[in-house]
Amino acid sequence: MNDERLDMVLLKTSSYEFSGSDDDMKAIDMVREALKKDHEKELRAYRDDDFMLHRFLLASGRNVEKAVKMYVKAVKWRKSSYIEELASIPPPRLPELCDICLPEHLMGTDKGGRPVYLTRISEQQLAEAFKRFTTEEIRMSHVLNMELKERKLRELTLNTGNWVDSVIRIVDLKGVNPMQSNDFIKLWKLTG
Repeated sequence: MNDERLDMVLLKTSSYEFSGSDDDMKAIDMVREALKKDHEKELRAYRDDDFMLHRFLLASGRNVEKAVKMYVKAVKWRKSSYIEELASIPPPRLPELCDICLPEHLMGTDKGGRPVYLTRISEQQLAEAFKRFTTEEIRMSHVLNMELKERKLRELTLNTGNWVDSVIRIVDLKGVNPMQSNDFIKLWKLTG
């Protein structure tokens, strides 16, 4: 295993119950081969496991060429934004900011092994976040949150032996203040 990939475990769909079709598996192999041929540096810098390549295939509408371009672009962005370092050793303020912007609680898993998160919107403190944190910190807290979710999916795949590639989110709107909607819209614009 390449040491540039930190300590990430690479996942192969053949080792897990994978819901993809034979066509998906062929497409994953085609993406990997195209990356090996033309983008070896990027391939070595990030994960090329089936789990990750399948995500790019889905995002590209199962278009192999587009998936390769998206993968290369993502690897370059991850490197320039220090995503691996961010997720491994987050700056002290970011975990707190994640809790302020997206107050969620891991409740367990469903029968399919997917993590179930409860998000209590009334606990969001976005106005406070906008006062205490910079725009860049808010963006990076979103990136950190997404990265940690992705790592949780990989952990569950390893632990359960089943391919886990999605989450269940329960959104509790009890006690939501209508004035929070302006702050939510501002957050959405910042994080996409």
